[in-house]
Amino acid sequence: MNQNQPPAQLDYGARTFQEINRMYEEKQLGNNTICVSCKKENAEIGRSLSRPLSIWHIGNKYESDEFRLLFVGKVARGDITQSIDEIQICDARADAMNYLKGWRQNPFWRILGNIATTVTKTDLEFAIDRVAITNLIKCNNAMDEEGANPDGTLTDQSTPLMKANCLDKIAVFWEELRILRPRNVIFFTGWDYDNYLRNPQLGINGIRIKNNHREDSKLRSKALKDLLWWDREFYKEETCIMRTIRTYHPGYLCRNWAEHDVVKRIAGWIRDMEHYPTNSGGFFSC
Repeated sequence: MNQNQPPAQLDYGARTFQEINRMYEEKQLGNNTICVSCKKENAEIGRSLSRPLSIWHIGNKYESDEFRLLFVGKVARGDITQSIDEIQICDARADAMNYLKGWRQNPFWRILGNIATTVTKTDLEFAIDRVAITNLIKCNNAMDEEGANPDGTLTDQSTPLMKANCLDKIAVFWEELRILRPRNVIFFTGWDYDNYLRNPQLGINGIRIKNNHREDSKLRSKALKDLLWWDREFYKEETCIMRTIRTYHPGYLCRNWAEHDVVKRIAGWIRDMEHYPTNSGGFFSC
């Protein structure tokens, strides 16, 4: 190799992952005193805490995509064993690709994939290259390699301290948001995290938030049940620059509502051009 040849430029996804990873390192994620308090609390109740999990995925076409769509889950499950350098943060990107290969078998990845393909009107490979995927909580206190709890369930059992530490004190997710600058954010988190989402740490002044009432945002399924969600619009002066929607975890959605209706309604919300953020730089370019 010619030593004078400039290094190959990284794709957007890899380049942005490096930026997010530097943020993890600066926060000493997993090793700082706040993280240590989480480990101590879980040890006292007979649970071990996993290493922190990185962002799942950043598509190379995410930055230039008109929707700039970010999917957000609660906390990772499963046998995630890779690490990033000496701070032992689990690199979730390869695992995300493995989950996506079998996406139709898992409610979370299936609904995510169906929404992405419906919005972009393309196949999964094309659609996934245009979205990003992450979790609110970076560690889990499940007991076995499959991510199961002591009672055999896969439900999120993050403690109040874990939620407060990760979202409020360390604010890792909010830092990811600032780097990714999404236009549309889908929270598959249920009501459990509403108190932490209500006052987002965006680090910018002069933002007006319009909260749309959950009672006005119902999905009528074939079973004639109401799916309540919480969607918000973020404005800088008169420009809508980011939108978020909070609904339930896909596993719960699949058990209680017609999946096709859920995908159609959420995809329609994303493609709603009347309320589309018009600032091309996204929220954090303001």
